[in-house]
Amino acid sequence: VEAFRAADDILRQGVQGISDIITIPGLINVDFADVKTIMSNAGPALMGIGHGSGEHRAREAAESATNSPLLETSIDGAQRVLINVTSGPDMTLQELSEAAAVIQSLCDLETAHIIYGHVVDPKMEGEVKITVLAAGLPASSQGPLAERPAQRPEPMRRPETVGERMGGIPNRPAERTSAAPSGAPERQPQQAPVNETDYDIPTFLRRRG
Repeated sequence: VEAFRAADDILRQGVQGISDIITIPGLINVDFADVKTIMSNAGPALMGIGHGSGEHRAREAAESATNSPLLETSIDGAQRVLINVTSGPDMTLQELSEAAAVIQSLCDLETAHIIYGHVVDPKMEGEVKITVLAAGLPASSQGPLAERPAQRPEPMRRPETVGERMGGIPNRPAERTSAAPSGAPERQPQQAPVNETDYDIPTFLRRRG
């Protein structure tokens, strides 16, 4: 039961974070148009919410927001970021700058589009809540959901013959020889008939004749 309750609370924080950005006016106001600017045509978006209190409340809230359970992956390299800070009237400008610096360190300041918002809530005296909405993440930061291009299997190669291994000797097919049928008598070479009278004539005379 506690696990389901924790999961429901995380979902509640996400929905409330977006609704607060859109509906609650602030000292530095952000609204639906700013949310649309961050998320339009920017691919997957991530949102984190962090809370802080005490002396270093701004830094704690910023670090908690960038490590929120709502974030499936890191926001490192995000091209579009919305930072909405909700605090009591006792928050100083230095604390706001400190919180913004923590989140800016994860972005490329030369190319990133960052929108700031600040809401003053008298009920949050001594506390800070920071909501971070990030989009335009690099492909390497999108976790295991990023698909890899399918690779075609390499065709199997014909095994080399002995002749090819010995220096490119062409492999000629063996010539077929017709074998004599089994059981058939083998032919003997015929000899010319010998005339017995030839043995009585000397060799040099036979060659003349």
